[in-house]
Amino acid sequence: MLKKGLLYYLIIIQLFLFIVGGNVLSFTVSNMRIRISEFFSFLLGPLLILRTKLKKEESLLFIVIWFFLSLLLIIINSAIYSFSFSDIFSAILYLLRFIYSIFIAFLMAKYMRQNDEEITGLKIVNTLYILSCFIGFFQLIFYPIALDWYAVFEIIGVNWQGDPHVNRLLSTDFDPNFFSCCILIGFFSNIYLIKKRFNYNKKILEFKKIIYYLFFLIYIVAILLTKSRSGAIGLMLFLIFLIATSINWSNIKLWIIILLLVAILTSLTLILFSDIAIFVRIRSIFTDPSANARFSSWGKSADIIFDSYFIGIGYNLYGAYNSLIYGAVQSNSVAGVDSSILFILITTGILGLILMFTHYYWLVKNTNRYIVVLFIAFLLITNFNNLLFYSLWIVPCYFVIYLMKNKNSDKLNRLYI
Repeated sequence: MLKKGLLYYLIIIQLFLFIVGGNVLSFTVSNMRIRISEFFSFLLGPLLILRTKLKKEESLLFIVIWFFLSLLLIIINSAIYSFSFSDIFSAILYLLRFIYSIFIAFLMAKYMRQNDEEITGLKIVNTLYILSCFIGFFQLIFYPIALDWYAVFEIIGVNWQGDPHVNRLLSTDFDPNFFSCCILIGFFSNIYLIKKRFNYNKKILEFKKIIYYLFFLIYIVAILLTKSRSGAIGLMLFLIFLIATSINWSNIKLWIIILLLVAILTSLTLILFSDIAIFVRIRSIFTDPSANARFSSWGKSADIIFDSYFIGIGYNLYGAYNSLIYGAVQSNSVAGVDSSILFILITTGILGLILMFTHYYWLVKNTNRYIVVLFIAFLLITNFNNLLFYSLWIVPCYFVIYLMKNKNSDKLNRLYI
């Protein structure tokens, strides 16, 4: 068991800053937004390295190889397209930011695992995401117009140039689309804790389960109130995959088939006929301006991929490329791609995509089906956003996944619904 010393509480603070602090606790340096969570991680990292027993981890090996490939491709493409020094410098900084986010998550999880505190780690993540949901409920009630919510934090110097969302749950993330996806990490942790068989007093266990079931409902309500299609689809995919992998199909009972049919018909009815905002948005996916912008982004991405499929255009140089080739004015809207998969292909080519998916394979290998189905859901919904490169998702998600890595001596992953 982990002796709750300074490092333990520093890990809690770090997770708090990423999950609850979100984009609220941030500042801007030379047009680059720095989150206090990231600044704090550079102080925590060296302490964890000194106190953590590091061993070979295949997923880290392949992401490091991908990192050096990305660095090489930035240099090559800078020579081809004559990108400015500021573009190159910014690209390298964002690349370092990405790789370090994964590394700090690994270190925190490794420290918790070597002290047999995996369940404690999941409880912390679960609690912090529930807290974020409650902050979101407060924001939705008292600041339903996003611009008013952003203005609250201008007092502490946070100048957020976000979309003018109305009646959508933003919480401290400020982005309902990304926040709804991040909530799924807490949702997963909560489900796992419900299914975990604690060897405690049965009455205490039942009371705890009631709390966890209440959290289960809170997560679903929060995701629906974000009105994000990505979050809602991710939630449905995760639950469908989890149920599908939990059923013994060779000995399936009639009542299970009936229950599944009822669940499918209910879901289709909600999507096709419900007046609930999130389902209305799903129905209008082919006519909604936001969705059409994503379709346009995919088409433009495909053109770039066909032109540079082998070496890409360099990590985080998409904005500079758009400016150089298409004459677009550099801004957040032209600097990214609404799909992490396409982003990898565009920036690091086919080899980069192969290396990244090899990294993902080793990342979820030796975890369990809960993690596998969750990550598959993330891989699918990331085609509607750049989730896999979003640090407020990377740190908590990788932390949870590395917590679940198998050990010969534990029973953490031997669970069945």
